[in-house]
Amino acid sequence: MTITCAPVDALLALVVRRLAVAETVAAAKWSSGRPVEDRAREAVVVAAAAARTRRAGIDATFVCRVMAAQIEASKIVQRGLSARWRDEPGLAPTSRPELAGVRSTLDAIDEELVAAPGSPKVVPGTSTEDSDGLRRRALACAVAPLDR
Repeated sequence: MTITCAPVDALLALVVRRLAVAETVAAAKWSSGRPVEDRAREAVVVAAAAARTRRAGIDATFVCRVMAAQIEASKIVQRGLSARWRDEPGLAPTSRPELAGVRSTLDAIDEELVAAPGSPKVVPGTSTEDSDGLRRRALACAVAPLDR
C-alpha cells in the first residue's frame, strides 16, 4: 500500500491547532482540580489512533509515536500553564471550560492527524514563540516523531 504524505504545512497546522487546544485543556483541568496526567485517557487516544490506522491498512507504530508525542506536547503546555497559575494566581483562568467538550475538539484534530500519518522531514519553525518558550518546547515535542 502506498501512503500519500500530507503536506508539511498541513501537518504543522494540525499540530499547532492541537497545542492551542491544550491551553483550554489546562484551564478545564485547573478549574476542576484534575491533574495534568491522565494515563487512562492517553491510552484511549493512542489506541483509537492505532485502530483507525489498522483499519486503513497502515502500520500503526508510527502513528502511535506521533499521537504519544502530541499528548506529551499537550502536557508540556498544561504543566507550564498550571505552574504559572500557581505562581501568579491573578493569571489563572476565570472561565470553566468543560473537559468533555474540549476532548471532542481534540478527537476531531486527532482524526485529521491520523488521516495523514506520513510526512517528510519536518523542521519546526518559530511561529509559536512565546516569552518563556513553553509553546516552542511543546511544538518541538509534537513534531519530533515526524523528523525521520
